[in-house]
Amino acid sequence: MLNRKWLLIVFGAILAIVVVAASADAWWSGTRTTYLTFKGAVSVPGMTLGAGSYVFEMITPDVVRVSNRRRTEVYLTAFTRQTFRPAGMVRDKLVTFGEAPAGSAPPIKAWFPPESSVGHEFIYSR
Repeated sequence: MLNRKWLLIVFGAILAIVVVAASADAWWSGTRTTYLTFKGAVSVPGMTLGAGSYVFEMITPDVVRVSNRRRTEVYLTAFTRQTFRPAGMVRDKLVTFGEAPAGSAPPIKAWFPPESSVGHEFIYSR
């Protein structure tokens, strides 16, 4: 009788783990990594990125990491704010830019993973 009770407890625990893992996988079902190439310099909070290719990754729903294409150098790991894709914005447009003084690199205002209506707004200090 005691062995049967333990067997049911273990089975229930395994079932709970499977349900939680399936829920976590569904939560992460969107694209988490985007490769972006810029023809000119752009800025992210705290630094300017030169022309070139970069990897934008969602680490958690609120944290984004920007690194070089080979992922050997991380340029930014920062908290972001959730933002919704502006109405009418085409799905293949992946970033929006803020205003910058003439001759300065435009700041990336938000990154939208492909096919996602929810993006990540970068937080700049004033």
